[in-house]
Amino acid sequence: MEEKPGYCTLCRSRCGTINVVEADSLIAVRPDPSHPTGQAMCMKGKAAPELVHSPHRLMYPMRRTRPKTEADPGWVRISWDEALSETAARLSTIRRESGAEAVVFAVTTPSGTSLSDSIDWVERFVRVFGSPNICYATEICNWHKDVAHEFTFGCGMPVADYANADLILLWGHNPTNTWLAQSHAIGRGRAAGARLMVVDPRPTALATQAQSWLRVRPGTDAALALGLIRLLIEGDAFDLAFIRDWTNAPLLVRSDNGRLLRLRDVQPDAPADPWMVWNSHLGAAAPYDVARPAASQGGEHFALRGEYAVATIRCMPTRTDKVPNTSPTAASSGADLNGAAVKAAWEGGTNSGGSNVAQPGETSAHGSGSYSAFLRDPDGHDIEITVSQD
Repeated sequence: MEEKPGYCTLCRSRCGTINVVEADSLIAVRPDPSHPTGQAMCMKGKAAPELVHSPHRLMYPMRRTRPKTEADPGWVRISWDEALSETAARLSTIRRESGAEAVVFAVTTPSGTSLSDSIDWVERFVRVFGSPNICYATEICNWHKDVAHEFTFGCGMPVADYANADLILLWGHNPTNTWLAQSHAIGRGRAAGARLMVVDPRPTALATQAQSWLRVRPGTDAALALGLIRLLIEGDAFDLAFIRDWTNAPLLVRSDNGRLLRLRDVQPDAPADPWMVWNSHLGAAAPYDVARPAASQGGEHFALRGEYAVATIRCMPTRTDKVPNTSPTAASSGADLNGAAVKAAWEGGTNSGGSNVAQPGETSAHGSGSYSAFLRDPDGHDIEITVSQD
């Protein structure tokens, strides 16, 4: 019997493992605590020997010898060379006769299977072949997790640095059941003093342990997100210097047509036509060359709020253009609670303080111009977060 260190390939967590081998057979798999992700294993990883030695496991290429209309497909084993040559010949014929877009490549999920280590090569092959068509089998959580970062930042991003975080926000994420390596990292972060906020209608293990647990009604997450965004904006609880230096937030937007203000809008004969910002130190609009660092152009004085007159044009910074109305209100009384349970949960997550649990409340109908998230604060008051699109 031999013990070989490695890692589990059955999902993207890649948990470190000790693999017990006897007579060239994998007979057991257990966690490897010395591995960075080996503190725990799920049941799927522990069942790896059953998968490896299953009598139903497909080990070789097989060719169908009977029509698909027959009950018995007549599978016949062929060599890898035969399978690769035949597949390549058929793909080449289709591409030559009908174009690469005539082929759709079906790919299983890389998140929950051993395809995690090869998906990049599969996608590269599809791109080289020239087809724009990939049909994925994936989880409901996958697309926003993998694609939102690319759409927002231009590239994928690694997992959160839970171990060194001050606040950990889990939004519909249940790592104790789905990603044990990250659950362990969250535990390390909490042991180091991080506070935990969970947005989830379900009483997950981490939700019941969180300082702030927002049990949002399913389908109303967007309203809650906008409400939290409003609290961030109102309290300037974000990196103002980063916003000025690396985003379009300071750029002035014209109130008359919604377009960004440019220098030639106010000086038609100007030799260049850069974007315009409001410099609060100068008390006037100033050109902003976005190809140069904002700090070298007085970026610390770029206004992020307010309404200004540049010549005869009324305008405001991009950041304050049409900020959604996401005022939390009490569903029972209609009174403005100024954030109420949501604000209490947010302050409880970002500052030291006690626990806060907001429960699902009552439903309420609105017109097509608004929608709501429903919560209940610790005192039993119903909270409705209404988002107006007016």
